[in-house]
Amino acid sequence: MKDVVYVTIEGFKGLEVPLAGKLTERLVELGAIAVAREGSVALDLSVSWAKPSPTALFEMVRNALQELGVSDHCRVEIEGEVLRIFVTDPQSVKLAIGDVGVQNSRLHVCPHCGYATLYEELLKEHVKLHYIGV
Repeated sequence: MKDVVYVTIEGFKGLEVPLAGKLTERLVELGAIAVAREGSVALDLSVSWAKPSPTALFEMVRNALQELGVSDHCRVEIEGEVLRIFVTDPQSVKLAIGDVGVQNSRLHVCPHCGYATLYEELLKEHVKLHYIGV
């Protein structure tokens, strides 16, 4: 497994940030992070203590798309260690993520550990954990 796995997104720009947020919420448990890039999401597993298999990453991506409400409008393919998302209905995806993409267009990142989320409130709760010693 590579230290950085790219999930390419074809057919729609604007899915990167919300998808990276959803994936980071899952990857943080492994000590990893997802970073939005133009046309893709980079899954940084370089400091992860458990390297997920390509199949596990595939399921993570599918579940994240389902949570975003766009899984019916996207096709996910895996070829070796390469993950690709093909957006089959861009208009429906735009409608589904419109609020997320516009209102939360940036990730909120923990200054202590790199945890990232689309939601400022979740970050505030997360940061508290660093100070109470959980």
